[in-house]
Amino acid sequence: MNTTLPKNIDHKLFSLAVALLFGVVSNCAASSSTLLLDFGPTVVAPAEATLDMGHFSGAVPNTQISWNTIVNANNSSLVYADGTSASGVSLVVGRSDAGVNNSIDFNNKLITSSALGSAENVGIYTNTSPTKDGIFATGTSTVNTNALGVYVSGLAAGTYTIYISGRNTSTGGTAADRIFATNGPVSTSFSFSTNTTPYAVEANSAAPPGTLPNGALAITSTFAYGDNCVLGTVTLNAGDAIYLASMGVTNELRGFLNAVEIVPGLPVLTNFPATIGVQPQSVSAYAGSTVTIGGAQFGGVPPLFYQWYSNSVPIVGATNTSLVLSNANSSMSAIYNISVSNEINVAVSSNATLTIVPLFNTAQMTNLWNILPGDTNHPYVTTTAGGERGLAYDSVTSSLLVITHVPTNNLVVLDPATGNQKYLMNVSASGMVTNAAGINMIGVADDGTVYAGNVVANASSASTPYLLWQWADDNSNTVANLLFSGDPGYLTQAAGLRWGDNIAVRGSGASTEILIAPGVETNGFGTNVVIFTTPDGFNFSPIVIGISGVSSGFAQNGLSFGPGANTFWAKTINQDLYLIQFDLNAQTGSVLYDFAPDNGVPKTFQFISANPAQTWLAGVMSVASGLPDNVRLYDISNLTNGPVLADQELNLTANVNGFNNGLGVGSSAFGGNYLFTLDAQNGLRGFLISTNVVLNTFNIVSIIPQAGPAVILTWESVSGHTYQLQAEDSLAGASWSNVGAPVLATGSSTSITNSLTGTAQFFRIQGQ
Repeated sequence: MNTTLPKNIDHKLFSLAVALLFGVVSNCAASSSTLLLDFGPTVVAPAEATLDMGHFSGAVPNTQISWNTIVNANNSSLVYADGTSASGVSLVVGRSDAGVNNSIDFNNKLITSSALGSAENVGIYTNTSPTKDGIFATGTSTVNTNALGVYVSGLAAGTYTIYISGRNTSTGGTAADRIFATNGPVSTSFSFSTNTTPYAVEANSAAPPGTLPNGALAITSTFAYGDNCVLGTVTLNAGDAIYLASMGVTNELRGFLNAVEIVPGLPVLTNFPATIGVQPQSVSAYAGSTVTIGGAQFGGVPPLFYQWYSNSVPIVGATNTSLVLSNANSSMSAIYNISVSNEINVAVSSNATLTIVPLFNTAQMTNLWNILPGDTNHPYVTTTAGGERGLAYDSVTSSLLVITHVPTNNLVVLDPATGNQKYLMNVSASGMVTNAAGINMIGVADDGTVYAGNVVANASSASTPYLLWQWADDNSNTVANLLFSGDPGYLTQAAGLRWGDNIAVRGSGASTEILIAPGVETNGFGTNVVIFTTPDGFNFSPIVIGISGVSSGFAQNGLSFGPGANTFWAKTINQDLYLIQFDLNAQTGSVLYDFAPDNGVPKTFQFISANPAQTWLAGVMSVASGLPDNVRLYDISNLTNGPVLADQELNLTANVNGFNNGLGVGSSAFGGNYLFTLDAQNGLRGFLISTNVVLNTFNIVSIIPQAGPAVILTWESVSGHTYQLQAEDSLAGASWSNVGAPVLATGSSTSITNSLTGTAQFFRIQGQ
């Protein structure tokens, strides 16, 4: 067999032969022996007949538009592009047999034809263009490794350029194809190999291996070499046939062909400049991590050359399609872009922003155990949305209780030191629903009595009342009693609201109190809570408490009793952390402390809990799409200073929890010196809080006046940690403003010159 590539050349691109001919443009128009092959059932309309790679490149004149329609049968009645009969030329189609991925059987005609999905119905993939529909080798639910192939015989000896589009696509995504091309004697089969057969990869804007590419990112507005089309050259001896095979690369393993043009002569290249079909993506990364800036998709005849820039300055050695930065720090926060070039042109991308997120990781907490989705010993921990719901610690039995919804409602009892499962509690009580509307959040009283409630969108509906259950203890054979069924808001403005996303329990017996709060309501209600009280520990009644100075749903995703007898902590997504003071008799409450983000408590911090001694407050925080959530531990022993961040621990997985749109599910709980967190779709984690670690405090050691209002501030620091300068006009105010960007410390002291103008300010440094 003869091709333009020696077998020992990098076979990943059979069109590398083109690199040796770069800049060479065929001076000859396509001869009458050009074949235009349209794969698929739709006949090409004259108005769309030039929407293909061959015409786009200039290899085929726009006057030659006679296409052959190929579906799943052999064809010996072909015509050339100029409309004349291709006498003696035949085309045979075939596919691999089931389970075979490297050999075409030309007697196998189990081939499917289809138009491209609606996501591709734009640009060059429109109407009845040759690339609009195609044929593919259908897979099965168990065997999806099916290659598609054709051979064309009867052509005169000589060199041919083959222009190919083979978009392996559906409305859900597009996947890369390897397209093999070579020559040889006519045969009923064709075996190919990535080691010996020249091939090109039509990338189809493919995502990384193992992930589903996004069809919306595919380049469809123009022909982009390497993305939606490829080419190669084959030299035929007398009597040889041209063989083509198409094979999926990653998740869609079927072979796919849309359009093939077989043109005598060398390639025409000048219409395939370097292009950027998909721009690089902005990214956020934690300080100290390794970050990759990429996501761009490139086209153009190879070889392609790449160069990354930071704030318009070339980065030495950054010449790959992606930019990898190690040990990310605040100095790397910048604007990045990339240029791609070939000998035709240079294309420059749009800008991608790298944002470095500070990470305050200390020895205050030690991660003891993790139960991650897919753990075969804990099948109830999954990536199913809302699969796990609530958790609580039983100080009487030293057990951790977890509510799960997979496969049905379960109440799982774990060993808090190891995370090992001990047993399941009894959830078979009459009327207890075993689905997502069943038991949802859980709390344990000081005497070991367990309480759990369901979740409902409208508790006033007779078919969806709020239900509150009680177990006398967490033993496996204890049966629950129904304490309450109805609308806890009853006749007040709190009626008809969403309840069940939270619960907090304290006391024992007749002093037991159960606190719940509603969700966000479009009518503006939801600025209240309900406390269930009891005269005997068995009969409970709800008391609605209206809270002033808060927004609707202010406690939907975080609720915990606070210090003293009449306070509680409240938090939900995109709202401040509140410490609320209430009067049970007056049924009113108000904000005692409002800890806004400038006090160090981010708006995406939620699923909160506080330990009984009111020393610690913990929860889970989301930072940015693609980054793992993180567990935050705050010291709340001095409320005048506000919560002080003591430790920050990254989750081990980064599955989407619906966190930032308020739909996320999670919980946290303290037990002795333990902290437990649940971040739905990311599993369960157990931490030990050290009693020997003292929080590092630091001081501003000098303030040196400069010209005008500027001053140089120097403070004690820890190398590798990030600090933020903040200012305030008056200490009577409660809102501190950031001054400049966060500063990464490189030694035991750090300095900054404030950039404020105007009157004198009060300053503080916030460790992040």
